[in-house]
Amino acid sequence: MTLDRPSLRENFEKQLSPAGLLSIWSVLKNLTDSSNIYSIDIPYTKSLIVQRNCGVVYCAMYGSLKGLFRKGTKYEATTLFGKIVCDEIKLELGNKGFFTTDELPAYGLSGHEKRLISKRSVTNNEDLVIIFVYKEIEAKRTNALLHELLTVSKIEIQHLINPAL
Repeated sequence: MTLDRPSLRENFEKQLSPAGLLSIWSVLKNLTDSSNIYSIDIPYTKSLIVQRNCGVVYCAMYGSLKGLFRKGTKYEATTLFGKIVCDEIKLELGNKGFFTTDELPAYGLSGHEKRLISKRSVTNNEDLVIIFVYKEIEAKRTNALLHELLTVSKIEIQHLINPAL
């Protein structure tokens, strides 16, 4: 794991307000290990993204991180945080990143399909499922980098909020 990622800290400092950093920290402080990648078949989906991947998505459950990637004007901090993290993944791996159960229904996936994805691994109402629409090896690579970025983000945001730590 490469814990030296100055671009993350720079982006957090530039793009997130102190209140936004606290908002992200309130969820990210719960980060532990992710689950292993598992596949879910959604053969009759209307999602073109999933159809192009033979109706299969790969998922990883992150306990107690629900809300970390919410989008919309009401959720400016988490929207910006998600963009920063996804942009790092796109830059390093050259893929399109990921999406999450925080964002669903979207990307052509229905509310029913969100429940199908969540039902497979969510143990409580605060869990987050990360969704990768790639072949298994790329999904694993993306999840490994995502977990690294979240780990570094947790450290960097904690230091930005309380430099004495």
